[in-house]
Amino acid sequence: MNNSFISGKKFLVGSLYFIFLLHILASIFGWYDSIKYFDSFHHFLGGAWVFLVGAYYWFKFGMEINNKLNKKIIFLIFGVSLTCLFGIFWEFFEFGLDQYSLIKYGVLGGNQAGLQDTMSDLLFDILGAIMAGFAYLPLLKQNRK
Repeated sequence: MNNSFISGKKFLVGSLYFIFLLHILASIFGWYDSIKYFDSFHHFLGGAWVFLVGAYYWFKFGMEINNKLNKKIIFLIFGVSLTCLFGIFWEFFEFGLDQYSLIKYGVLGGNQAGLQDTMSDLLFDILGAIMAGFAYLPLLKQNRK
């Protein structure tokens, strides 16, 4: 596996901590409500992170495709699909939190503002994955075993 900065475990773990810390700060200081596109930015970062985790495991387990063009396309499809899957599960998680708070406390939680919010979240997850994918493509050559 390549020792590139963005393909290493330390970067992935550090990025996850950064995203989590950003979420905590945003929740404490109300950035989700006060900064217009903060939630979208956060989903963009999360989508990029999931793609990079997928890329890490792609190379860790030695997934190889012989055709150069197909390799790039399949690599991008794999990473974006993985991000979509995680994004969908995250939206179910947010929906569940809202339903729990409604049942437990009689108040609808603030995680889901409706279908438009869900679609926007998934869109920015995908855009983050696509950007990470295109940033990672030059590393495909370097990551050959």
